[in-house]
Amino acid sequence: MTKILLIDNDSINNFVIQRLVKRSSFGVSIRVDICFDEREATNYIQNAFQQTEELLPDMILLDLAIVNAELFLSKFDEMSVSINKKIKLYLTSWSINPEEHIQISKYSCVTGLAPKPLYAEHLEQMLAELIGIAQ
Repeated sequence: MTKILLIDNDSINNFVIQRLVKRSSFGVSIRVDICFDEREATNYIQNAFQQTEELLPDMILLDLAIVNAELFLSKFDEMSVSINKKIKLYLTSWSINPEEHIQISKYSCVTGLAPKPLYAEHLEQMLAELIGIAQ
């Protein structure tokens, strides 16, 4: 089963993303887990890693607007060195501020930036890459 961790404190956005994933899953079973803040997300990753890497998400969508998003990035960047599983981490943001993009580029764990709102076509492309389907 493919797993996605959504880190976002916006319940409406979380609902929309869950619906889009369900609709765009290419017939593959995809589970979406949600954490509402940096602390909850860090605990989720640490607990999964301590049990088995199979419990770790395959993709993380991190909203840059949550409190301490950079703290999560810093912690995850450190943890990812010990994790064998390749996790795609996308940052979601309403911002088009180039300084923000430069600031986050220092984290090697970041796969890319996904602008909000996350449109179905963009999510489908990300999911296709994740599950290995050419589009």
